[in-house]
Amino acid sequence: MWQGIVSGLFGLLGIFAPSSELPDTAAFEEQVPRFAQHFAVDSGRVRVLRTDKSSPSPLLMYASTRVCLLQVNENSQSRRVWAHFLNGAQGEQLEAVIVFSAGHELTHCAVAEQGRRARFKPQLEQTLGIRFANNTQFEEALADLVGLAYLKREKPEMLDWMRDRLRTVRMDFSSRNPDHDSSALLSDANIDKAAEFFKPDKLQRAALAENTGG
Repeated sequence: MWQGIVSGLFGLLGIFAPSSELPDTAAFEEQVPRFAQHFAVDSGRVRVLRTDKSSPSPLLMYASTRVCLLQVNENSQSRRVWAHFLNGAQGEQLEAVIVFSAGHELTHCAVAEQGRRARFKPQLEQTLGIRFANNTQFEEALADLVGLAYLKREKPEMLDWMRDRLRTVRMDFSSRNPDHDSSALLSDANIDKAAEFFKPDKLQRAALAENTGG
């Protein structure tokens, strides 16, 4: 999610951009079981930790079939990127950003489970009627859509605000990072379609079909 913002931000604002503290790990830890109530993800694989890496991305996700590490990256650069994304958001708006961001990162975890990435890419292309240029473009679009779907379930009154803010950020840096630009895909219909990919009953049927050859 963050690479597109990072590259554009430091090209536009540099070291003089405003800074904002990141939420503590508890704010994201509490989202993990809530996300798992709505979407099929092995939440036992998820660990949330605080780190201070040289990357300016506020949130870093390492996702594999065995473990998902959601890292709250606390350094001066990442705080400037977080501040740009918030754009002064407080209260309900700040909570919406946390919920969406957690949903986005946990989607990367969910799609890393065995066989999902290869299966979901052509399915999402067919569903949306587009062709992704690469895996990054596919996964970022899916994560944005499912992140909004999660927000829709947790804080539906904040969906329009969060979608507008996300569109603005994606479009701000679309020329520098087109693989992260999901701005044209964030309709209500597409959000609902993407959420279907992680419905537990649908995934169980798909796994059964793979195992039985039917």
